[in-house]
Amino acid sequence: MQQQLTAPLKRIKLGRNPRTYFDPKAMAELTESIRAHGVDTPIIVRPVTEDDFDYEVIAGGRRYRGAMDAHGEDFPMPIVVRDVDDVTARRIALTENIQRANLSPAEEAVDAAELLGLHGGDRDVTAKILGWSRSTLDSRLALLNCSLAVLNALTEQKINIAHAELLAALSKENQDKVLPVVVAE
Repeated sequence: MQQQLTAPLKRIKLGRNPRTYFDPKAMAELTESIRAHGVDTPIIVRPVTEDDFDYEVIAGGRRYRGAMDAHGEDFPMPIVVRDVDDVTARRIALTENIQRANLSPAEEAVDAAELLGLHGGDRDVTAKILGWSRSTLDSRLALLNCSLAVLNALTEQKINIAHAELLAALSKENQDKVLPVVVAE
């Protein structure tokens, strides 16, 4: 049986995570699970030579945060090392996040737009990579017409995707005026 590669958390830096909202309850549950059982699924990292770090997280930022909170910087984190360039690292991070459950549609929209840019605007290729239909990709991209307040409300589950899609058709100024009414209802 092959030995799992590990690195102390203090030698790993967080990379750019497409996920921007971390539900506090879910993070607390993850941290407690890691405290009780450790980390079974390795995070994906790439080698870096900056500051005092050996690796940068490509995918697994929630597990990294949970392990840091549960066990501290000396915890031997299970890792899988991928020696990849910036574009490939972003593609891996975006695809990994979008394929995970509990990513908000607003975060999916931002990730999908970035992935679309990495693939030269080809919507068919991007939809295929994401495992989505073209119409799902198009509806997520339409969410980018939402104001920041609407996207935050969607991410924090104060409104649902149907509300956000309807609000996206309005000007951002009108979205911000109507949003409190939608949330209150």
